[in-house]
Amino acid sequence: MGCMFLSLPPSLPPSLLFSFSPSVRRSTSSYSLINQTYSLSIPSLPFLRNYRSCKQDCDRALLHLPSNLKAHYRKARACHALGHYAEAINTCTAGLAHCPPSLPPPSSPSRNESGNTPVAAPSSSPPSLPPSPEDENRVLLSSTREKSVKLLKTQLQNETDRIAAREGRKAGRREGLKEAWLVCEERGVKVGEPCWNEGGQGGGEARRQVEALPRREEGGREGGRAVWPLLLLYPEYLTSDFVEAVEEEEMLALTLAEVLPEDGEGEGGREGGAAPWDRRWDYKCSQVEIYFQAMREGGREGEVLGSEEEYVKSVERFYGLCGVGGDDYMREEAREEREEELARKNVWRDRGEYWVNVHVACSLMDVMKHEDCVVPATCPTLHVFVRGSEAHQAFLAETEGKIKELLPKGLMGK
Repeated sequence: MGCMFLSLPPSLPPSLLFSFSPSVRRSTSSYSLINQTYSLSIPSLPFLRNYRSCKQDCDRALLHLPSNLKAHYRKARACHALGHYAEAINTCTAGLAHCPPSLPPPSSPSRNESGNTPVAAPSSSPPSLPPSPEDENRVLLSSTREKSVKLLKTQLQNETDRIAAREGRKAGRREGLKEAWLVCEERGVKVGEPCWNEGGQGGGEARRQVEALPRREEGGREGGRAVWPLLLLYPEYLTSDFVEAVEEEEMLALTLAEVLPEDGEGEGGREGGAAPWDRRWDYKCSQVEIYFQAMREGGREGEVLGSEEEYVKSVERFYGLCGVGGDDYMREEAREEREEELARKNVWRDRGEYWVNVHVACSLMDVMKHEDCVVPATCPTLHVFVRGSEAHQAFLAETEGKIKELLPKGLMGK
């Protein structure tokens, strides 16, 4: 219908062909055509809340005409809506550089000595027009910049508060770790790296294990008794029990009686008796054997943490691996450090590992003070088997009977 078809530049969206006004269609400059076309498409995008596309079209328009104030303003509004306040401020500043300068404020008429305003002499020339108001584009860009500056300050303050809160939480955990290290040091307990299994310890069990720390009993002083976490592993079923607080001088038989009751009626026992995974109800405190893995002195090189600093760093890295504290610790950095360390340690060498059968009359402290016991990150770990079961027999065959025995004080070993 009389339309004049043009050959469009490659960067121009074909969908905008029929939005050209006659003045645009008559334009002879490709750059002017592109700039005006994008300027026509931009106003509808913020209304549709398509801020990213609006920002992209503004960038394209400004690429061809940097002095396009409408593109500067609409890009700034789009950045403001997206929360990119720093970019909105820079865009407003760039647009203000192309605006006409601000007019000076009108000066008040001078007064004579008597305080009266002198009357101007009549003039034959026509009265001058009042000065034009400040440029509208400058007002809009300045207003948008002020809003973005205010919100950017709020955003930065919130981020500062968030970082401070995170560091406060980490400092609180670090104090707990230092106290746990002091408890171990007082008792001569050797502490090793936390145990980490990518497939089996990625959930809440790993977090509970590493967050439960040894602590002195309420009101206890330095050198007094403490309570410890305890992890019980059941290799036959590839599952575990976690006990948060075990008195260090209490017989293990008492803890086992609570976790693996004889009749299910014991205080703290499982409701209904056996655990869901123990369908045959084989795991009773009187029918189990417990073991821990020991490591001879010559094989402990690099396995035992030698200082409080090493211990804190190791456990905080573990926090990152299993998600303790949400995003308080960097997971990827912790994972990379752990992989590098495992690559160094996986070079085969004889660590002198062997198993120790623990008598149930022993206390947890008897286990931890064993000359070759290394406690993984302050959480003692015991392996539990039903005496004489197939899993127990397979375990004994695998170890070829190279098992030592730990008896309570006053009893003679075999």
